[in-house]
Amino acid sequence: MTDAKPARALLAEGPKAVIERLPLFGRAMLTANRGGATHERIGAIETVAFEDGAAILSGANHDARIDLSVIVRAVADRTGKMKDRALPRVEFQTADGEVAFSVIALDGLDPFEAALAPFGDGEPLPEKEKPETPAAAELQDADPGRAPFDAARAAGGDVTVALD
Repeated sequence: MTDAKPARALLAEGPKAVIERLPLFGRAMLTANRGGATHERIGAIETVAFEDGAAILSGANHDARIDLSVIVRAVADRTGKMKDRALPRVEFQTADGEVAFSVIALDGLDPFEAALAPFGDGEPLPEKEKPETPAAAELQDADPGRAPFDAARAAGGDVTVALD
């Protein structure tokens, strides 16, 4: 008999129940990808609230409002690593299996497993195929996407990045 958890597992509880437990991860990275853009926030998710069909994740480094109507399942993924460091995540997926956003437990497996313990082992899923990593693109000085960020930095203003 082994206590090993599946590398990837569909959690039986709904996404809302899993989101409620995210503050137990400790330091976390919320990451979302859409249309070639990636948005990441790193730090503890200190509070979670629910309002008008949305989850609101807050903390010194987090301010996210997530439309729960598009999230249908949560998948625990224990395959993430950086060198010898475990970086488990929960993927919050849409009905078509797309990952709407992920939350990576930066403090490792122990707080991740403790947070997800009420949900049991979940239904084992096959590991994802690792896509080829493309070469990093170099941001050119003349890139039009730079202009608003350069102007905000020069003005000393705040910048809000939103990903829908």
